[in-house]
Amino acid sequence: MRGLTFGQVQDLVNNTCRAMDIRGIALKKGTEWQCVFSIIRLTYRSIEKINKDQEALRHRLGDVGNENVVVFFDSLPISELQALLMGVVQGRLNVAGRDLMIKGKGGDLLSEKLSEYGHLNQNEPDMMYPCYEVQLLSENEPRKLLEAAGITGPSLGIHSVDDLQSWLGASVLGSTVVMVIAVPVYAQVYHPLHLKAEYVQAQFSAHDWLLERAKKIGMLRPAYNQNPVERGELYLQETARSENIVTGIVKRPFAIDTTQRDARVEFQFLDTELGILATREGLIAQMLAPDQVPLYTTFSYFEGGRNFETYLLNPKGKQADSQFSSAVSWLLELCGFRVLNLSALPDAEHLRIDGKEEGSCDIIATAESSPESLLLVDCTTAVPRPDKFARIRLTAEEIAKQAKSLFEKLQITVRPVIAVSKDVPELRNPEYMAADTYILDRSQLQTIMELIRTGNRERAARTACDLLSVPYLATLS
Repeated sequence: MRGLTFGQVQDLVNNTCRAMDIRGIALKKGTEWQCVFSIIRLTYRSIEKINKDQEALRHRLGDVGNENVVVFFDSLPISELQALLMGVVQGRLNVAGRDLMIKGKGGDLLSEKLSEYGHLNQNEPDMMYPCYEVQLLSENEPRKLLEAAGITGPSLGIHSVDDLQSWLGASVLGSTVVMVIAVPVYAQVYHPLHLKAEYVQAQFSAHDWLLERAKKIGMLRPAYNQNPVERGELYLQETARSENIVTGIVKRPFAIDTTQRDARVEFQFLDTELGILATREGLIAQMLAPDQVPLYTTFSYFEGGRNFETYLLNPKGKQADSQFSSAVSWLLELCGFRVLNLSALPDAEHLRIDGKEEGSCDIIATAESSPESLLLVDCTTAVPRPDKFARIRLTAEEIAKQAKSLFEKLQITVRPVIAVSKDVPELRNPEYMAADTYILDRSQLQTIMELIRTGNRERAARTACDLLSVPYLATLS
């Protein structure tokens, strides 16, 4: 796939994508508007779904801009892709009711070679799939264009112009990229397991057009101890379908010597023309089914484990707060975080500096793969008020202040987090969520819990880290 050109994947684009999700920043230069940066995501989602997602994003992040700068959103059917690209080549982008000037380097797409994505945020729609980018470069960085025009964060009502990247779902303002065309490949293999009786299994998700084209789902076991490489077709069992996306599992018996600690299994999604669209591999020693994980299996026998879902998603009665705090700490532990639950004892959660109370939190946690990222978690079973967010932020600020003197040679990042047992998407806006403040609500906690319960520990840990902007070091490549 990496060696193909954008033109060579036109069939893939036309048959798996319905629309374009377009976002960007435009700056007024005299009487004309210039595109500072834009990202065009090709997607299988409908225009109606894109518009709904964009509206939710605007509602969450709020309005930003003035008479000289705007953040724009638009959606177009995939049938208009070629016309849009022809306009880009001519230095124009017609979107969101504006005819924008584009100052690209050379006036053409820099390269038609597809490169693995480097600018897109993992929590954006479609980002669970492999995604490739076609880029247009500029002579200037978007950030410098805004600075030269006198545009600052405070002038827009935000902390920094870099915060605009939240609206775009991309980290781009410090590069010389003026446009990214993101091409998702709707084929993904994930969660490889080594089951009993020498079976191996993986989950898959793919667009039905790709499933029809793919001649086989192959599995490769790289040789170890001079054993030959084995490869074979796998049986696909469909388990769910949503719009054009099919999910399911592949499973087959394989001759695996589990005593070989370096033994690896690799699943490949193969297309005879496009090549390997997706792959997933892992050490046999790390590919354990849920009933083979001692910690989770043992936990499930105790009352805490039996009531894990209730405590986490529907705590009740006088013990609701302690149930929820305990369940959140267990969830983080099962995701591979190192956790200290301060809420277990009265007053243990209070932070006092020189005898003066400076804040509180229920849980202190850090990801084993990122020990310099410190999480301070405040748990609540009620819809949190703004003062609760303010208190956990002040607690984090005080700990960060102390960390500077205590850890002189370490760059410690302190992240304040609110965990709430209710669905509260309406709270994800700047009024409540100041910069670098995070929330885990019921829907997000349930997603992580379901991944844990199905044995997908690696994806659960990755999901938790993505939600909290914690760097993640994968154990499975």
